[in-house]
Amino acid sequence: MSDPTKFDFKSSGTLVAQVYEELLVPRIFEPWSKLLLTEARLSPGESVLDVACGPGTVARMASITLGPKGKVTAIDISPPMLDIARAKSHSPERAPIEYMESPAVPLKADDATFDVTLCQQGLQFFPEKVEALKEMARVTRPGGRIALAVWGSLTQNPIFGEICAGLDESLPSSIADMMKAPFSLSDPEQLRALGEEAGLKDIEVKTCSLPVTFERGVDQAIRVLDATPLAPQIAELPSEKQEAMVEILQDRLKQFLNGDRCVSSAVSNILMINV
Repeated sequence: MSDPTKFDFKSSGTLVAQVYEELLVPRIFEPWSKLLLTEARLSPGESVLDVACGPGTVARMASITLGPKGKVTAIDISPPMLDIARAKSHSPERAPIEYMESPAVPLKADDATFDVTLCQQGLQFFPEKVEALKEMARVTRPGGRIALAVWGSLTQNPIFGEICAGLDESLPSSIADMMKAPFSLSDPEQLRALGEEAGLKDIEVKTCSLPVTFERGVDQAIRVLDATPLAPQIAELPSEKQEAMVEILQDRLKQFLNGDRCVSSAVSNILMINV
């Protein structure tokens, strides 16, 4: 498997970030954000840090619960993602959101600043995972919470498992292996061990499942690739190579068709830590 840290959106361009927002956010990341925030047990008026915020999905949903007396700080390393997040309208009934460009290590925040620190599908990509958890604990107030979501295995996320298998058949491994990176930290016990290595004690790992639907069918599911850092590399391949890839993916994904829709399930591990 390729280095998961190379699966980042910092240099993959504005178009990839736009497709991510249009395609993946409503179908995948909004439902999972709701679940993550439920587990995090936010209360009105709290202060929240969203690490690896992408286009601001978790941050914006958190701001609704927190209300105008709350505060959200959202960080990411990708300027295109932050541009999308900042461009969204914001209601005064929600907590204000400050978007900042920052890595996970070190976090641009003072010690014991936030009641809750959140991270949806970011930990698996960080070069220094233990240090990132230490940083999240550092900026979280004593008595606060850390809540993270990390995808389960490719077997537990079958649409993506089939996409990865199809890429293995049709693309160079240097490109195909990148698609496996989001699922590279799927073992709940490994997650717990990382938390313990970071010096954290009160750790709970819960494995959760949600449906995933691409209502326009197989071709829409294949378009997931346009919302990933693979997209620029795939676009540089000869057209016949791209067409062969699509044919293989169409054949593999047709098993998920339910009428016109491509339907399956997704699994993620939710890591809850009381600081």
